[in-house]
Formats: sequence, C-alpha cells, structure tokens
Amino acid sequence: MYRTLCHYFSLGMLFIAAASVAFSTAGLEIGSYLALLGFLLGGDYRGKWKIIQDQSWIVAALVLFLIVLACSIYTIAPWNVAVKTFSAYEKLLILPVAFYLLSQYPRARLPFLSMLIASVLANFCLGILRVHQLFLSPSSTYSDVEISHIALSYFASVLAFFFGFLLLFRYRDLKISSRIGLGLGCLFCLDYLLMNTIGRSGLVTLVVLVFFGFYQGISQFKAYKVSILALLAVIALVLAAHHFSPTLNKGLDRGTHDIQEYQEGDANTSWGIRLNFWKTTFHLVEQSPVIGYGSGSTSLEYQAYRKAHPDPNAAPMTNPHDQYLFLALEQGVVGLLTFIIFLSLLYKTDLPLLHISPKLRQYDTLLKASVLAFAVGCLFNSWLHDVHEGYFSLLWMTTLKALLHDNESE
Repeated sequence: MYRTLCHYFSLGMLFIAAASVAFSTAGLEIGSYLALLGFLLGGDYRGKWKIIQDQSWIVAALVLFLIVLACSIYTIAPWNVAVKTFSAYEKLLILPVAFYLLSQYPRARLPFLSMLIASVLANFCLGILRVHQLFLSPSSTYSDVEISHIALSYFASVLAFFFGFLLLFRYRDLKISSRIGLGLGCLFCLDYLLMNTIGRSGLVTLVVLVFFGFYQGISQFKAYKVSILALLAVIALVLAAHHFSPTLNKGLDRGTHDIQEYQEGDANTSWGIRLNFWKTTFHLVEQSPVIGYGSGSTSLEYQAYRKAHPDPNAAPMTNPHDQYLFLALEQGVVGLLTFIIFLSLLYKTDLPLLHISPKLRQYDTLLKASVLAFAVGCLFNSWLHDVHEGYFSLLWMTTLKALLHDNESE
C-alpha cells in the first residue's frame, strides 16, 4: 500500500511537470524533483533496476549525467557555477522515473501525452492573443517572454507533425471527431509556426520532419499517394505562408540579413554571434578534445581565449548554442560520444516492424521523428541543457518509448 501511494504521488508530480512544461520553470523542477523523491521512497529497487537496465538508452543517459558530474572535479569554474551547470542536466534523472511509472501504469500514458500537448497548445493560445493584442498586451509576460520563441517554434513543428501524421496514417481507424481534432490541431500548430512566431529553429525542424515522414510513408507504410499529397500540401502551405505572413518573412529576412552582415564583417547579429560561438568553440575543443575543460567552464575559457585573440565584436559566451559543441567543450569527446550513443539507442527499437500492428508501427515512426527533431534542434540550440526544451523532449520521447515497451519486451 505504501509503495503504491509513493508511486501514485510520483506519477501525480510527473503530471504537474507536464502541465508546467510550456509555462513554469519552477513547476517543472519542483514536479520532477518530487516525482524522483516519490520514486526513491517507493522501494522495490531491484525490480525497478531490472526494468531500467533493459533500457540501454536510460543507462546511457545516466552515464552522461555521471560524466557531467565528474567533470565538475577539474573545472576552473567556481563551485556554484559548476553546480548550476550539472544541475541543468539533472533532468536526465527523470527518464528512469517516467519510464518506470508509465510502464507500470499503462493507462496513464495517453493522458500524460495529452497533458504535454495541452500545456504547449495553451501557451500557443496565449501567444496568439499577445501577438494580435487580443485581451493581452504585447508586453504581457506570457508566451514568448516566459518561454522563448525558439522553443515554441520547435514545439509547434513537433506537434504539427504528430497531429498530421496520425491524421493521415490512422484516418480510417479514427472517429469523425478525432479526425477533426487532429486536423484542427495540425493546422493550429502550423498557423502558430508560420504566422505567429519568428523562431527559425522550428522551420528547420519542420522541413526535416516532413521529408522524414515522406520517406517513412513510402518505405514503411507503402502509402505512396498519401505521402506525395501530404508533401505537396505542406509545400503549398509554406509557400502561401511566405506570401501572406509578415511574421514568417520577418524571420527569414532577418536570417538572410544576419548572414550577409556576418560575411561583411559585422558579427553582432543573431546568426553572426552563433557563428562566432561555434568558431571559438571549435578552437577550444581542439586544445582539449578528450575530457574537455570541465562543467561550467565555458564562460571563463571563452574569456581567456578572447584575451589571447582580441575581437571587439565578440559577444560574451556562456553557451555555444549547439548541444554537441557544448558537451565537447565541457565534457570532451567522452561526453559528446555518450550523448550521441544515447540518441542512437533512443532512436533504435527492437520491434519486428513487419509483424506488428500498423498502430504500433506508427508510434515507432513518431518516436523516431521525435528523436530526429531533437537531434536536429541540438545543432542550433542546447536543448538538453535548456529547461523547457529539455524537459519537453525527454518526457515526450519517454512516453512514446513507453507506448512501445510492452511489445518490445515480448
């Protein structure tokens, strides 16, 4: 009875974290910490470890967290900075908690997924109200102020693909109300991405997901007509948005302008700053490639580099805006390879795809698409290090993994 109460408490805290994923950093962290506490107090450690150790992707995530923790031993950063850095990776500890609970309580999986979706869609609604000055002023602390437009554009691309894919490939099995709901959800996310936010990361992610979905539709589902029509529809929609959306054009024009300015010597732009960060990070990594400089060392190592290589246009760097370079800089090749292994294991499934139901094959595709979106996003942002993006991605992918777990174990 005590163990069950602890697990119910932990599951409830996970739902609080999911409800906070697009709004409150405090809600996310408190919910996840309390979920971890309930998980640990629930006992049955041998049974929990047996389930967890079979999931090599969770083991890789825990190893990565230990590496980040170990790298704080030799960092030149002050202790409080090192603690802040490895605490950013504590979200990796939510993986065994979420997977175990969702495996043990299968009825909670879809409601949990729905909670993540509802949190993000609610933020989109507030963002649209703010953009169009409907009840909320442009200076409102909702949406793009509380959580960045970069994160929201990423969320919009992932959810648009999720809704659209389910609508197209489960159309015959769905009730009319479900078809309408998925269709409206897909259009709403695309509207937010193309008409209401200037985030460009989501656009890149959407392009990757659309072509991945096209490939999967043809290779896995043999749905040639549906795949081609969906691809053409998305292309037409993007072209129409390019013609009618001032927000989309503003974001694209700003990106083009940033690159032109950088080529002309002005690095004080969004893309210029990123390119300088990447260039500097590559130089630093070359000097200590194996174990890096230690957790939390980025800012100090960057300052030291700039003293040796003065650049009046260089902006202060605390984050290279690339998860792979971030890990290579602070945790070296060891940390970087562990992260890549984690993504590879998360992407891989042991399902006999030729002999499972179409529904499970669809979940498998959605999981792979989500991992791919996360991996692509990490090229331009530090998704794992960032709070909202990291928690959303990890909880989202863990839930999809749990939906496939029972069949992988058979």
